[in-house]
Amino acid sequence: MVPRLFRKKRIRLIVRPVHFQGATLYIGAHRASDHQWTPFGLYAAKDPSHIKKIDLLGNPWDLLVRDGVLYVLTAVESDTNQNMWLIRVTATHDLKAWQPLFQFESPTFARSFEYLNGTFYFGLGCETDDPRPETGSVLRVQWDPNE
Repeated sequence: MVPRLFRKKRIRLIVRPVHFQGATLYIGAHRASDHQWTPFGLYAAKDPSHIKKIDLLGNPWDLLVRDGVLYVLTAVESDTNQNMWLIRVTATHDLKAWQPLFQFESPTFARSFEYLNGTFYFGLGCETDDPRPETGSVLRVQWDPNE
């Protein structure tokens, strides 16, 4: 039985928190199931009374901090290619200037990513009500920050 407190309420979560430039950055999300969540925004909190929403193209799915850079993984359904997703990596050094690094299309969104030795790795996911055969695949993207 579900406690009365939680009935008919969308539970909000803080997921993927990282500390960067004196702030805690996190993804605000709704619980989709007992093991999945759906993002609704990226937030930066200097303290509990100073929280700012950061608008980027698409929903944020993951955050990485490497060598003084914050990388954000976002995904949005493609405008031009039906049943495809636009996956984008955006970066900042200071939380003021945001630079899109690269993007690509995928048959489903990337739920997580990692950066190692000049290569990004993307874990593909799906919504609970829209399973895709690509779910669970890992994509590899070479990236040279000097290009």
